[in-house]
Amino acid sequence: MTGEVKKAFNAACKLLAVRDRSVFEVRTALEKKQFGESAVEGAVAELLRRNLLDDEKFAARYAESLVRHKKAGPRYISAALARKGIGAAAAMEATKTASDPRKQDAAVKEWIERKSASKRKNDSLEKRKKRIYDFLLRRGFSPEVVMKNIRNLRE
Repeated sequence: MTGEVKKAFNAACKLLAVRDRSVFEVRTALEKKQFGESAVEGAVAELLRRNLLDDEKFAARYAESLVRHKKAGPRYISAALARKGIGAAAAMEATKTASDPRKQDAAVKEWIERKSASKRKNDSLEKRKKRIYDFLLRRGFSPEVVMKNIRNLRE
């Protein structure tokens, strides 16, 4: 490795020591640090060769993290992975693996319970259902899954 490639590689290793990152994120971070294009590509190639970067593994771990910590739905996960530079095929596989129907139902029920507990004064049941429905759609759940679970909401 040349001097600049080695510096870029070391900078990328420091980034990866903090948390996993996608190839896109590492490239972007190294470019922000003013490394040349050849140094960035050399460092990324070395990281890939040493199996320190793997977009498929990153996508699977990140999707699982979103499900566990943010209680996110499939569409939210897909959009988040796209923002991280993950390809469509890897994103779809990670999303499918991370969000099985039982996990989705459990997450939706948990959100409904949380959101219905914080009642606003003078809100009708229909208004609360609409607010929760909209929130869950923004969280990436499908309308079918949301409607199936929100029907049981009572006063």
